[in-house]
Amino acid sequence: MNCAYCQYGRTRRLFRPGERRPRWPSPSRVEADVTARLRAASATNELLDRLTVAGHGEPTLHPKFEEIAERLQRVRDRLAPGLRLAVLSNSTTATWPEVRRALAHP
Repeated sequence: MNCAYCQYGRTRRLFRPGERRPRWPSPSRVEADVTARLRAASATNELLDRLTVAGHGEPTLHPKFEEIAERLQRVRDRLAPGLRLAVLSNSTTATWPEVRRALAHP
């Protein structure tokens, strides 16, 4: 989306040369990475304010954003109950039904 105000700067190309589909991280990869990070924080008694979904571009454009939101909620509930979830977004997709369902998770 290349939003001028995004802390990540311009979106880098999501495609490899000759590739027609984006390189999105799988929901299982996102879950595994967040699980590892929450466990590391717990092991050192690190205080986390919130878990923020961001990325290099608009995170709600991920084709499996709803599944990722569900997985993150389960990981949070298991490893860091009470940790707030946040999404860094420009909200251009906030009217899409699948995004609204994902954002409605507690």
